[in-house]
Amino acid sequence: MTELFSNPCEKRCRFSGDIMPDDSLCLVCGMTPLEKARWPLLSDSKREEMAIEIYSRIQTMWLMWEMMEEPTIQ
Repeated sequence: MTELFSNPCEKRCRFSGDIMPDDSLCLVCGMTPLEKARWPLLSDSKREEMAIEIYSRIQTMWLMWEMMEEPTIQ
């Protein structure tokens, strides 16, 4: 799973609104700015833990979007 986050966004993170280091989420990779800054410093096992957390967060973000926006297939 960490291969999904080997280089988070590569300088192309996108945020909506004010950017706060610990609670703003990138709309592309789902990381906070603080998580992205810490990523290169983490061991492989810590990256794996963070990748699982981020993957879960992204899944929740999609679920919330689907519930709130009620998209339709056309």
